[in-house]
Amino acid sequence: LFEIDNLDKAHEVLDRAEKLTPTYPQTHWMKAVAYLYQRKFTEARASAKKAYDLNPGVEQSQKIVDYIER
Repeated sequence: LFEIDNLDKAHEVLDRAEKLTPTYPQTHWMKAVAYLYQRKFTEARASAKKAYDLNPGVEQSQKIVDYIER
């Protein structure tokens, strides 16, 4: 789903996943990555922050935040 032509579909899938598991940070950092591919940096930053805020102990959430800030 992360191929360039499938990013809108990826967001649809991730939006459904978020509804099913709203407190699961992986969904949000995956959305952040999809937004990065689309060059939507504000949305990527917001999704990454949400993932981090849900559970700061998840290493991948911090890595995504750090990557976006660089």
